Amino acid sequence: MPLKVWLAGEQLDLQRLAALFSDGDVRVVPDKDEDGRYYLTAVGLDQAHEENRVYPTVQLLLGWINGAAKVEIPDFHDVTYAGRYTTANGDQVIQPAAAVLRLRVGMTATAVVRGPDGEVKPSPQPPAVTRVALAASNEQVAKVLTLMAGDRNWDDLWKVYETIRKAVGGTNALVNQLQWITEGDKEAFRESANNPDVSGDDARHAIPTSPTPPTRTMTIGEGRAFINDLIAKWTDWVIANP
Repeated sequence: MPLKVWLAGEQLDLQRLAALFSDGDVRVVPDKDEDGRYYLTAVGLDQAHEENRVYPTVQLLLGWINGAAKVEIPDFHDVTYAGRYTTANGDQVIQPAAAVLRLRVGMTATAVVRGPDGEVKPSPQPPAVTRVALAASNEQVAKVLTLMAGDRNWDDLWKVYETIRKAVGGTNALVNQLQWITEGDKEAFRESANNPDVSGDDARHAIPTSPTPPTRTMTIGEGRAFINDLIAKWTDWVIANP
């Protein structure tokens, strides 16, 4: 039996994580013996237990998992470590952390793929699983997912943008070579993230950086969607260009 790290969070979000991470090296699983409880299992957790570093390992994994989930599900709420794990031999280990199980009404996202004959076929590996696996070997992907696990305010979104921009070789690569964004997208995001005349106290700067009002802006929701799309394109590109 693998080591089980127990999770806390809203029931809907736990269900969503279980749907996203149902297979692979990192999985979120509903427990058949504890109704409504979910646990995380991952390659390397047994070794982390032996080396007394379960807590930092779990915090790192949850940063990636929560960030990857937010790229896929805009209204996802972070899931946290419940402060308890079960070892392979069944021992319970308690660590000082609060565990609160909350409930939010909603639909659980699942995907079923059927062939022409109506037979259910295995679904492709969810992008979130691929991105978390990529984070284990790519420092920049790990950084981006960890940032996305935060509040996703303008400061967080801008840091993600800067990280991706540098990783691909600059603004010209984003706009002209890869053509992932347009010049208009770039300017609307830049103004909205930085200009207090657009985003008020949430803007990164206290003083407007442009002498004239912007012709196009983004709401924070639009900014998050813009960055989510950029992350999807970038991580696909990273996989295709190892």
